Amino acid sequence: MRAPNHAVRFALVPLSLFALAVLSACQGSEEDTSGLTGVSDPIQVNRESITVDDPLYDVLDTALQDEYQAEATYASALDVYGAVKPFTRIVLAEGRHVSAVARLIEKRGLPVPDWDSEANSIPADFNQLEFAEACALGVQAEIENVDIYTELIAVGLPADVESVFLSLKTASESNHMAAFSRCM
Repeated sequence: MRAPNHAVRFALVPLSLFALAVLSACQGSEEDTSGLTGVSDPIQVNRESITVDDPLYDVLDTALQDEYQAEATYASALDVYGAVKPFTRIVLAEGRHVSAVARLIEKRGLPVPDWDSEANSIPADFNQLEFAEACALGVQAEIENVDIYTELIAVGLPADVESVFLSLKTASESNHMAAFSRCM
């Protein structure tokens, strides 16, 4: 797809500003239900133009694949153990994390990749694990998640991406690891 020429882009600016004003007015005082700082307001996202060949797309895909894997892993645990905490809550949180990273990709006008299940398989057969062992696996998975975000943040990211990644890292570090630690 070709980028529009400058005359068309500048003609769209007043229309875009009007649309943003209408969107802001319509949002009113709705609360951010995502639980992630800086994630839910699409107006704050940088509309940086990148392609699928851009290194930033690879960074976003790395984060997305990790979140997909976490969601699938915890859903697999639910299939074995039933609707038990902390897996019930954390699988929902991982779904929100997938959505947060997907929004970063969408805001850049790029396709959101599907989960690459061959490259990112579920790390354990929960049928073979006691519940406490599954919780220990959750702790380890969240430690690895924090490590991934630490590495990704260190490469120097656009402000919106860094903000979302910091929120996701904090959720893993402060919430998910603690919840899994309590059930070991």
